[in-house]
Amino acid sequence: MATITHLASPLRYHATYRGIPVTARLLAGGYSITAAGYAGARLVSFNDAELVLAGRLDVQPTDTRPLWQVVADPATYEGTYGRDMVRGR
Repeated sequence: MATITHLASPLRYHATYRGIPVTARLLAGGYSITAAGYAGARLVSFNDAELVLAGRLDVQPTDTRPLWQVVADPATYEGTYGRDMVRGR
């Protein structure tokens, strides 16, 4: 049986394979797919038409706050947006 070696790259994707939702991880020869609840992984080729990537899966989001909270926080602008800039001084 072949051994699947993962790359250092953490590129993971939401995907479906034959109608089953899976997590696809990018490898040198294709994608390693894992379905929820299953311990094993399966290697799928890049050109397999049954693998549909739906979007990138971020392991850790960089900012968990909603955008409106980021924009409303004065510390976001670090003093670059003040009353003087609004008036054009």
